[in-house]
Amino acid sequence: MMEPRKIRLTEEEKSIIRKLGHSRLTAEYLSHWLNRHDYVQINAPAALISMEARGFYEAVLCIEALGRKKHVER
Repeated sequence: MMEPRKIRLTEEEKSIIRKLGHSRLTAEYLSHWLNRHDYVQINAPAALISMEARGFYEAVLCIEALGRKKHVER
């Protein structure tokens, strides 16, 4: 079985996360939870926390892409 690709936050992603200033969803928190692969049937709380972290990370990626787009449009 192939090992899932490990997510490593870039410095730009970490900067966006710091700017968003969420009290719990920090770069360290996301680094831990983004790389967990829990199943709801086995460990529901961990699976849900991981899903929350992935959702927040997806928003960070969108913010990062939006910043690149604005830079290109200028």
